[in-house]
Amino acid sequence: MAAPSEFVPKQAMPFDGKLFDIIGADETLTIAKHEMTLLPPFPSGAVIHDAACGLGPVTQSILATAPPSDIKFYATDIAPPMVGIYNQVSSGNNWPVKAEVMDAQKLTLPDAMFSHTFLSFGLPIIKDPVAAAKEIR
Repeated sequence: MAAPSEFVPKQAMPFDGKLFDIIGADETLTIAKHEMTLLPPFPSGAVIHDAACGLGPVTQSILATAPPSDIKFYATDIAPPMVGIYNQVSSGNNWPVKAEVMDAQKLTLPDAMFSHTFLSFGLPIIKDPVAAAKEIR
């Protein structure tokens, strides 16, 4: 049996960077900043994964906490345009990270390499959120 085609209303905007700016860019940064106030300081040697990194609000918020200089960052997103924008922002702000195109459901990084993983607003838009949650764990 063929899978039903996905219904998209005629008036719906295409899912792209412009739509992301309209529906959530400021909100994700606001929430990421708040999340940092709830966490203990990052320890020396932390290895942080910003999964479904989008435009980088989680990375930006972590760096605003003045973490130890020896932490390592990894950023991934399945959408090449988001990775491109993230890398432009990262380069322009001298962030110590470059994002890679990678599916949060099937990371190609070694198991158990991260001390912290953040997936801000990614689960609702990931095709198989359970697979992504298992991958994070």
